[in-house]
Amino acid sequence: MQLIAPNTIKENQQAVFFTQGRLYGDSVAVVELGHIDFDRQALANQLAERVYDEAKKKPDALLQSRLNSAELVVSGESIETMPARNLPRRPISEHDPQWWEARFRIDSVEKGSTSRSTIVVYYPTSIDIVWRGSPRLKRGQQGILLLHAREGKWLPYDALTALHPLDLQPNSKLQQIRKLLGK
Repeated sequence: MQLIAPNTIKENQQAVFFTQGRLYGDSVAVVELGHIDFDRQALANQLAERVYDEAKKKPDALLQSRLNSAELVVSGESIETMPARNLPRRPISEHDPQWWEARFRIDSVEKGSTSRSTIVVYYPTSIDIVWRGSPRLKRGQQGILLLHAREGKWLPYDALTALHPLDLQPNSKLQQIRKLLGK
């Protein structure tokens, strides 16, 4: 953490820091925007409880954001996976997503509409940092997909993608997703 004024914090001093992220990876680097000093345990407990309550809300807010931007939300099963076929030639890049496609059988449509019983979903298989956390669909995998229209370069015009870690949810979250969708 980069402090606003490094000499204002002493060893073992308790404070609440307000920060802005700078670097993200296996660790996080932040810059202080401000801090509040305190030395009473009651204040610390109260603050910790409030932070915990707010942190519990965050996963729903992030999931809600992905649901809002999704073109199609479906539950079902991946019935076949393979390297993506018939993609246009593209420049070689160190961040190449190494596209694969999955045929996904639809059991229910939660958002959007489709008359098809199966769809093709594109997803990256690269282990590059750009694609870390992207869902890697497997044959027989069941779940809920939050699909986005053509989020990847060099994909067909009507491509549906699952690129974000939240774009694949377990079936156990179906009721929560329906609630967030207002169903």
